[in-house]
Amino acid sequence: MSGKKINPAPYLFLAPAVLIFGLFVAVPVLGTFLLAFTDWSWPQPMRWCGLANFTALLRDDFIFHRALANNFIYLFLSMIFEISTALALALLLARRFPGRGAFRILFFTPMVLPLVLVGFLFRFILRADGGLFNAALASLGLPGEVDWLVDRRFALAAISMVSGWIYCGFFLVLIQAGLGRIPRELLEAARLETDSAWKRFVHVTLPLLREVLVVCVLLCATGAFKAFDLFYVLGGRSGGPGHITEIVPTWLVQQAFELKHYGYGCAMALALTIIVGAIAGVYVKIAMGRKKEAPHLEF
Repeated sequence: MSGKKINPAPYLFLAPAVLIFGLFVAVPVLGTFLLAFTDWSWPQPMRWCGLANFTALLRDDFIFHRALANNFIYLFLSMIFEISTALALALLLARRFPGRGAFRILFFTPMVLPLVLVGFLFRFILRADGGLFNAALASLGLPGEVDWLVDRRFALAAISMVSGWIYCGFFLVLIQAGLGRIPRELLEAARLETDSAWKRFVHVTLPLLREVLVVCVLLCATGAFKAFDLFYVLGGRSGGPGHITEIVPTWLVQQAFELKHYGYGCAMALALTIIVGAIAGVYVKIAMGRKKEAPHLEF
C-alpha cells in the first residue's frame, strides 16, 4: 500500500525563516545559556565553573546591585514620564479642535529619530556650561548651573525625561486606539449621571482602558530593562561618576565586550532575563487575572 504523498512546498517556504531563526535566535540563546556557566575571559581558555558567576553576581558585584536598582528607578520614572503623560495627552486629543492631527504627528515624531542622535542632542541641551536648558532656567531667574547628567540628584530623572520625550508618542497612539474602542453609549450615559469629568474618567474610561494600559506598562517595563543607547550616550561608558547612571545592560556590555569577561556577561544576561520574565509574568497574572466586568455607573 502506497503511503500518502507529502507536499514539500510548505516546508520549503518555511525553511528560510526557520534557518534564520535558528542561526540568529536559537543558537545565540543556547550559547548564552551555556557560557553563563563558564569562566571565559579572553584570551584565557574556557573552563566550566558551574554557579560561580551567579554567586559572584549576587553576592560580590555591588555595581550590578546598583545598576539593577537604577533599572527599577528608571522603570518607575519611565511610567510617569511616558504612560501618564501619554494618557493625559490622549484624553486631551480626544476632543475635537483645529490642528489635532498635526499634534498627533508632532508627538510621534521623536520615535523615528535615532536614539544616538537624540542622546547627543540632549547632551548639548542638558550640559552645565552653555546648555540650552540651563540658559532657559537662567532667563526665568532660576538657578542655571546644574550639570543634569552628572549630578546624582538629577541624572536618572534627566535621562528618564529624555526617554519620555521619545516614547510618549508611541504610548499615545496605543491609548488613543483604546479610547476609540470605548462605546459612545457608555460615555453618554456617564454624562447623564454626573457632570464631573474626573468621576467619568475614574469609573468608566479608566476601567475600559485596563487592557491597553496593561500592555503599555508591560512594554515600558521590558523596554526599561533593555535600555542601552540613551544611557551609554548621556551617562557615559562608565555610568557617570560613581556609576550614578549605570544600568544592567551598560554594565553587561562593559563586562562582556570591554573587559572580555564573556562568561560573566552571559551570566548577567541570563539573570536579567529571569528577573524581567518573573516581573512580567507576575504583573500579567495580577493585571489580567481579575474577572472582566462592565463598569458600574455609580457616582
